[in-house]
Amino acid sequence: MQLSCSLTITLACSSLYLANAFMHAFFFSKHNPAKRPGQQTVLILISRMSFGLPTSALVCFWLALWICFWEMARAPLWKPRNSPLAIDNYGCVEMCGGGFRTWYHLGVYWGLYDRFGKDGMSTMRFSGSSVGALVATVAACGVHPADIWAHIPAIANSYRETFLSHVTGVGQFCRFLLHSTLPPDAHLLVNGRLFISVSSLFPTPFNRIISEFDSRQDLIDAVIAAQYIPTWTYPGICFYRGMICVDGGVTNNLPNICVHSLRVGLDKDDTFTWNADFVPSQPLSRLNTFIPAQEASLQRMLDCGKDDINDWLNTCRGISFIQELSAVWKSCQNTCSLK
Repeated sequence: MQLSCSLTITLACSSLYLANAFMHAFFFSKHNPAKRPGQQTVLILISRMSFGLPTSALVCFWLALWICFWEMARAPLWKPRNSPLAIDNYGCVEMCGGGFRTWYHLGVYWGLYDRFGKDGMSTMRFSGSSVGALVATVAACGVHPADIWAHIPAIANSYRETFLSHVTGVGQFCRFLLHSTLPPDAHLLVNGRLFISVSSLFPTPFNRIISEFDSRQDLIDAVIAAQYIPTWTYPGICFYRGMICVDGGVTNNLPNICVHSLRVGLDKDDTFTWNADFVPSQPLSRLNTFIPAQEASLQRMLDCGKDDINDWLNTCRGISFIQELSAVWKSCQNTCSLK
């Protein structure tokens, strides 16, 4: 009798937990805040951590299992997929993930925006993984970099000053950023021009590249799936298009879309691991992936991105990139004139 009662209680608690996980994944986690999220109370933080950690442990175990398997098979799960997704050379820009350090990519985008303008950006293709997918998305939409940067210092300051109060809330900050800056027709602007790396966990971990989006909400959901870290982004499970997802960087941190693309890394080893064309000339510590640097360092990182892309555009590879982009731009103009 006592065993039966214990089993019943265990099953009831497990059912409630699973129901909560699914409800959270399908409803709360997909809410787009209209204003910047505030601090969590200690009670909410404890409850969300308690709710999220069991799921995180299961996800980590599943990933670790397959990472070890593929390492032993000498085919690492993270190994770069270098087969281009697009046949033509289209002025492609590819951005890796890297948490709060990824705002370096915003500086790179800003340099490109200043050089080619919004019309020039509209002829480019972009790919990204993790937070790099967020920057790639706003770039593909032609959002002015200043509109994004206007939010970054305040968000970074929130994490620096009250780090624990914002753990489990990264997803909401990113949703707020996207929801407040993307145009209403964002999904139409990026279809076929934006390639987002997502890692699906089942039946075994594998990479999916998403390049077509049904709606603005679907686009935002894809970006969140591309950077989902259990409990850190939000507690529970990340569902996207029938997949249980984690950060795209687990299986493909720098998705390759063109043969002659601009590949932007964040660490020195990205130049040989991912064939990155360049990395920050003034890099931040890897610790700043999860803990934002001070505002002066963030500004320096942004400026570094602008300087590095301008320097690269003066190299042989950069000149070829400009020529390819110019050819595409002329082709687009000719097509428009014929219409």
